[in-house]
Amino acid sequence: MIDSITVQGLGAMGLLFASRIKCRMPEAAMSVLLDSERMERYREAEHLVNGKRFSFELVSAEEAGPADLAVTAVKSRDLDPAMEQLAAVVKEGTIVLSLLNGVTTEKELQERFPEARVVTSMSQGMDATRVGRELRYTSEGLIVIGQMPDDDIHIIKAIEEVADFLDKANIPYEVSEDMPRQYWGKWMLNCGVNQAVAFYEGTYATVQRSGSAREHMIAAMKEAAACSTAEGIPLSEKDIAAWVNVVDGLNPDGIPSMRQDQLAGRPMELDLFSAEVIKLGRKHGIPTPVNDEFFERLS
Repeated sequence: MIDSITVQGLGAMGLLFASRIKCRMPEAAMSVLLDSERMERYREAEHLVNGKRFSFELVSAEEAGPADLAVTAVKSRDLDPAMEQLAAVVKEGTIVLSLLNGVTTEKELQERFPEARVVTSMSQGMDATRVGRELRYTSEGLIVIGQMPDDDIHIIKAIEEVADFLDKANIPYEVSEDMPRQYWGKWMLNCGVNQAVAFYEGTYATVQRSGSAREHMIAAMKEAAACSTAEGIPLSEKDIAAWVNVVDGLNPDGIPSMRQDQLAGRPMELDLFSAEVIKLGRKHGIPTPVNDEFFERLS
């Protein structure tokens, strides 16, 4: 049973998740784990989510206690130091849920925390944009969880516990019947939409209409799909069309996380997307010209 929750990070995903729990499950014992720099900055701060004010119990690694559920929502570049902080809340049997992009995070978390139960998860269909301490979205999307081939009975039980918790918190979710395909499909999508919107310095509308930006997005997704298939998770034209349909349903004025980082002058998560496609392409002899272009221009 999940009685205590720690959310790590107050970026777009962390703030969205924490605000939903605060609003829909106010009795929950939830804290937000931050590093010392952000603790100082956010200590007295309120955050706006679609115009509604939220404040949270903030804790540092030194102050934090064990949690039944630890949700990490930091940037991939911060994962190593984040795991050092997360160690303060992970106990035997703690469920760890990652809201990071990419296809390597859960493996890294499970290796770092063998005593924990790391549930493979991803967010889908959300169009949240965070500027300063304000978050706006028109679609909160859903959290997808599911079983991976190597998951044991303890993680399968954790998936059930997470589903039960999300039910109680009224947070939209789905338990995927084919999590590897869903998981790599989301990565394929991000290789296209995240990078294309940043490349063209636009919004979702930039890739929702016909033109070179949309063509680049789909071409990058095809390269990622070929790499995924070579890794044993086959993705087809049908999968590409389904994920493009997800993009077409997002708020045209919204922007994905890579474009948000670009506008804020932060490093972009190219290591998760074009760099990973290029690496897998070289491994399997698959040409990746579009992702090569994205990596070269956006680096």
